[in-house]
Amino acid sequence: MSMGLQKDQVAAFRRDGFLSPLRAISGEEAAAAVGAIENAEARTAHLDRSERDHKLFRFKAHLLFIWLDRIAHHPAILDKVENLIGPDILIWSSSLFIKEPGDPGYFGWHQDSYTYELEGEALVTAWVALSPATVASGAMRFLPGSHANGALTHRDTFDANSMGSRGEELANSIDDNGAVDIVLSPGEFSLHHVQMVHESRPNVSDARRIGYAVRYLSPSTRPLQGSASVSLARGEADPALWRFEPRPAADLDDAALAAYAQAAGERMTETFKGADDHERAQRVDIRND
Repeated sequence: MSMGLQKDQVAAFRRDGFLSPLRAISGEEAAAAVGAIENAEARTAHLDRSERDHKLFRFKAHLLFIWLDRIAHHPAILDKVENLIGPDILIWSSSLFIKEPGDPGYFGWHQDSYTYELEGEALVTAWVALSPATVASGAMRFLPGSHANGALTHRDTFDANSMGSRGEELANSIDDNGAVDIVLSPGEFSLHHVQMVHESRPNVSDARRIGYAVRYLSPSTRPLQGSASVSLARGEADPALWRFEPRPAADLDDAALAAYAQAAGERMTETFKGADDHERAQRVDIRND
């Protein structure tokens, strides 16, 4: 049975650039995912938080953990994504975003497209709440309709508290009076356009805010240069442009680590293009040898 969008929902996405809230998984499944995250954190305790969050959870997390791979391929998400970008669906990247209680971490106003080496806009992000995303815990905030303005100028701050890969934010100030808080319960998700202007503020609550973002694109959106590494979620794509990543057989197994090292390494190179000497661009060994 299809779990796709209604026509009015598709129209709302085209108009506003986002949809929320939608249901991906149950609250119980979200709680199980949080438990798996805690196990992964314990397993990689040799990494400090910055290394683990930015290098292990940030770029291609679905390649390392079967429970994230299952969410990324969940039909309740893919059916809705298909209504927006078509039947051929690639996973560009996925990230766990964790804000601890009292965490000063934030995202300034930005567009996802800024750090993507892609031509085209047929890309949407599904942001799945694994714990409550509230105003106090630092839920995302969207500017409805801002995707229609196309790509905007950004600047890199590399601010210590910014959760952006480069501390990226819009170069010019904006009127955010119409911003919408994307409050989500565990298991719910939002969808937003690659050009959606959005931010999130620090977590001033007493609970962790954990979200899992998966970026889906149509093969009609193409890499600017050469080919790119992606996961095939549905349909087909030209293998001359897209190199398909394997799904993990077990968490952090040798094959998963090898696939991740290659794919995430390429994505990090693209993300930090022009800033390769910055400390955030340095790779780390994710295994505890």
